[in-house]
Amino acid sequence: MKNSFEISLNGSLAKNNILAKSTNLNIKGNYTVLIHGLFPSALFMKKISETLEKRGYYLVNVTYPTRQYSIDIIVEQYIKRSISECCVSKKRKINFVTHSLGGILLRKYLITNTIPNLGRVVMFAPPNHGSKMSDFFKNNLLYKWFFGPAGQQLGTSKNSYVNLLPNKVNFDLGVIAGSKSYNPISYFIMDQKNDGAVSVNSTKIIGMKDHITIPTCHTCLLYDKEAIKQMLFFLDNGYFDK
Repeated sequence: MKNSFEISLNGSLAKNNILAKSTNLNIKGNYTVLIHGLFPSALFMKKISETLEKRGYYLVNVTYPTRQYSIDIIVEQYIKRSISECCVSKKRKINFVTHSLGGILLRKYLITNTIPNLGRVVMFAPPNHGSKMSDFFKNNLLYKWFFGPAGQQLGTSKNSYVNLLPNKVNFDLGVIAGSKSYNPISYFIMDQKNDGAVSVNSTKIIGMKDHITIPTCHTCLLYDKEAIKQMLFFLDNGYFDK
């Protein structure tokens, strides 16, 4: 039977919200922190979580209110605190697996926080240079309400939040992009290969160790067998199985 615990923060922003779940408390493997994307919750990382757990990783599946706060607040109140509360052993490496906005949150966190025992990072469909979907809908009131302040920070202009972050990374990063869209709007506003939300080119960033494209959509990547297989391979080897 699985053992699990839930951490609940008492801060004003996080009050009564479950911050993260860690499973298999007695497991000896390295930490792997999962950070979901815009609008979904940690439940969207369930298949990845279960797969990693079977491989012996100590899971920390972070959840945060994507519609309420800006990227900076989410990083400070949820990402930073979940890592400090859950990843306490210095003997274990800390890996990360992120989806979409989760990759931007991690990049922001690592700018001002050093992890001496940082392991490898796999990002699924990170909008490292923004998303044209965000550009298209930025003035739409329904979009603003639905995706909140963080959704407004994912534009592609040179002055957008994501493009003002450092333009390269200095950690072991593997990026998995999707290249199939089921979003009809993307056919009119995105002229490059994309997953319906983020273009393949936007997922790339200077300093990454490897990059691979899977023919599936933005959210589908989290359930795609090949994408999950490649994630496991990168965590084990530091490159994808091509």
